[in-house]
Amino acid sequence: HTAFQQAASQQGPFARLKKFPDLGVYQPQLFISDFWLLEKDYLELNETLQNRTLNLTLSYSAVSLFSWSIQVQMAEQWMQQSEYGLTDTQRDSFMLKRLYLDTNPYFLAFSAAFIILHSVFSMLAFKNDIQFWRQNESMKGLSARSMMVS
Repeated sequence: HTAFQQAASQQGPFARLKKFPDLGVYQPQLFISDFWLLEKDYLELNETLQNRTLNLTLSYSAVSLFSWSIQVQMAEQWMQQSEYGLTDTQRDSFMLKRLYLDTNPYFLAFSAAFIILHSVFSMLAFKNDIQFWRQNESMKGLSARSMMVS
């Protein structure tokens, strides 16, 4: 059993846990995760493998509540999107997982920082553009070409 906060246990994937409120604990869930399995790791089982011995490796470990909740929420989101017909969730999820697994973490962090900075500067440029046109009382000194570019 693991301790929990009452308010947090009512939301998202935590609502499925078996709770013991009088003790303030919940029973950890046996979560069979195929989240990080990629398409390239699958082996098709057919008659060509007949009479061959296959190795099966099972591993288990404890996973943090944060990691578990992120995996469950992402899987639920992909399933919901596929029900609505929005995306090819199988292909998209494999692509996203492969991106996380195969890319250098420093490069991912640099890319995220670059995207955030680019977004901030774009918002600042847009804000300044709005301020300029809001404060502009006449078109004196502006060429038609500069107005078309803006």
